[in-house]
Amino acid sequence: MKKLLLTLALVGVAAVAFGQGTVNFNNGTTLANAHQIILGPDASRLAADVGWVNTSYGGTAVYTAGDSGGNIPSGKIIEAGLYAGTDVGSLTLVTTVPVTTSLGSLLDGTFPQLAVTLGSIAPGATGTFQIGAWDSTYASFAAARAGGGYAGISAVFTSTTGGVGTPPSTAVNLNNAAGWVGPIVLTVPEPSLFALAGLGAAALLVFRRRK
Repeated sequence: MKKLLLTLALVGVAAVAFGQGTVNFNNGTTLANAHQIILGPDASRLAADVGWVNTSYGGTAVYTAGDSGGNIPSGKIIEAGLYAGTDVGSLTLVTTVPVTTSLGSLLDGTFPQLAVTLGSIAPGATGTFQIGAWDSTYASFAAARAGGGYAGISAVFTSTTGGVGTPPSTAVNLNNAAGWVGPIVLTVPEPSLFALAGLGAAALLVFRRRK
């Protein structure tokens, strides 16, 4: 009986190990297929970045002089992150990648392709995805947004994964061909939003004390 249980357990582990879907996480390396990471309008930029304009690629793309690291004028470095899950409620951050590297072929506001294995989504299954970008000082889109840093995120979209099994391995690219719509616009919350949030928290405290 013990041998049978052990065999079944090993089969289960093997099935999980070989049942992981894969995707290629990227936003293109040419103008035609690049979903760029851009700064929002002047009103939603840090003071140091107001007035900085680069319209070469149809927007104010994150500046990457010589593709040397994703800097923007205020000195921030931007990172892109892939959120994945079987549905909207299970989306979790599975990987991050700098918006730019030293690869000379990349345009401003783009990031290189990264092969990602998705443990929670089987090969050939439909996964749910979302792509964010944020100030790399923070660990995630949510943290950057809560901390008042640059952050932007795509709409939620679905895509069929590749990998071993049935259907056979295929290269699934999570870029414009897969349905996520760019560019991702980085903004910072206006001070008034923080003030409103503070007033809301204060009101809740007063309400609780009265109760």
